[in-house]
Amino acid sequence: YRGRWAGKSNLELVSRKCNLGDWFLIYHLGRNMEPIVYGEFLKEFAKELEGSASTLERKPMLTGS
Repeated sequence: YRGRWAGKSNLELVSRKCNLGDWFLIYHLGRNMEPIVYGEFLKEFAKELEGSASTLERKPMLTGS
């Protein structure tokens, strides 16, 4: 299970805050990343989600320069 490196609380947070499209992308990222790197990604992603009330209120991950 690749997500175990992120910790149970982070996985629960991501599962509550993400919609189906988000999960589709996260799943495929996990299949193509090393497990430890994927776990670190999920930890950081959970930190970003922690303060947002819904998927509509998240700030963009990428910004134009």
